[in-house]
Amino acid sequence: MTRTSVREYLAKQRERYAQHRLPVIPSDRDDLSQQSTAVAASQLLQKNGAIVRALVGYDRYASRAAYAQLARVYRLLRLHTNFFQPVQRLVAKSRHGARVRRWHDRAQTPYQRLAAAGVLSPERARELRALYETLNPLGLRRDIDAALAVLWRLSSREPAPPSAADLAIAPG
Repeated sequence: MTRTSVREYLAKQRERYAQHRLPVIPSDRDDLSQQSTAVAASQLLQKNGAIVRALVGYDRYASRAAYAQLARVYRLLRLHTNFFQPVQRLVAKSRHGARVRRWHDRAQTPYQRLAAAGVLSPERARELRALYETLNPLGLRRDIDAALAVLWRLSSREPAPPSAADLAIAPG
């Protein structure tokens, strides 16, 4: 899979996510709501792409097997990031001269934020809760490491073995 193929794969994932996952916000000012929704989507997808890129790296993947393995890594990382990686959100920021003070909310996983927001239907909330209860964070991490090892073997050139720091998923 070439670098272009990886970009195309991530672009397809972003497009599919934006089409099926982002809520449509009704507003009198449709242009503004579409623009703010697009900005929020691009920021979210940029973060997700950075998470995958940090682990996958910049190697060249040129086979269908590599493409399938990259999809598997992406699925596993999505579960790990959304259910087990807490994030602090910026709540407010103020500037007093050169000093900038920032306030953050309590760290929560994206799943916890979604459940607390009350925007899910009861059926969808039950489905997500059932999925969460079946997940094992250590087992998921082992699956991610194994999937990455397979993916790295499928690269067109052999990468250097990753260090323990390379394998850690950075929070936030």
